[in-house]
Amino acid sequence: MGVPKRLTERQIKFAHLIVSNEGRMNGTECAKEAGYGKACRIRAHELQNPKKYPLVVKYISELRAENYKDHKILVNKILIDFSHLLEDTKKKLDEDSKKGNYKRVVTTINKCKEVFTMVGLSNSPITVYLSEETRPYKTNHYKIGKTENCLASRSTGRTDNPFGLNYIASFTYIPSNGFNLEKTLHNFFRNFSTYNEKYNTSASEWFSVKNKNTMLKNFKKVGFHLLNKNNLFHKYDYYGKKGYFK
Repeated sequence: MGVPKRLTERQIKFAHLIVSNEGRMNGTECAKEAGYGKACRIRAHELQNPKKYPLVVKYISELRAENYKDHKILVNKILIDFSHLLEDTKKKLDEDSKKGNYKRVVTTINKCKEVFTMVGLSNSPITVYLSEETRPYKTNHYKIGKTENCLASRSTGRTDNPFGLNYIASFTYIPSNGFNLEKTLHNFFRNFSTYNEKYNTSASEWFSVKNKNTMLKNFKKVGFHLLNKNNLFHKYDYYGKKGYFK
């Protein structure tokens, strides 16, 4: 039995339920709602398996990327709507501060922080990338790092060693609740770290893995799992077999 060439209505519904209800419904509940009946638990697992249903997994990934874009647009709209309210709030803060009503000042500031955190305005997007060392020969050395700027601004051909970085893939997400994708991935790949504590050689963000596809596969799989588990808006970018390098 070959891999289906198109999505069924139930698969499309399942994908939309998974993405729109993250943090509220699990896979089994989404499969049941999509109409998979008694086998919903098994179907939920299979539908998220890229080997069995690559089209469904790809569609879910595309929906999440769209959600990320929509979230950014929504944040900008909210910011515009809040502009007048923020201006009034600033005036009230100045008045309360001059009058010595510091308790009200603190209360107002905390309320503003709650709103900003809720819509993601308190945090800037972070990009966590997977890159490989570029030398005249293959080194099988990979770096997992992060930046708050786009990779194009980092792609200068130089890194913290004399050789360049070739960017393979990346996750861009809006951080929340103190979750740090970069450090968590470092911990996952710790057994492959090139860091030597005794001689203080290399760095903790560098890893040595013989198979590039294995490194990429795990970076993608673990990254998706962690970001979905923490209900963080995100998107995944893959830069092709040759990578992204200038």
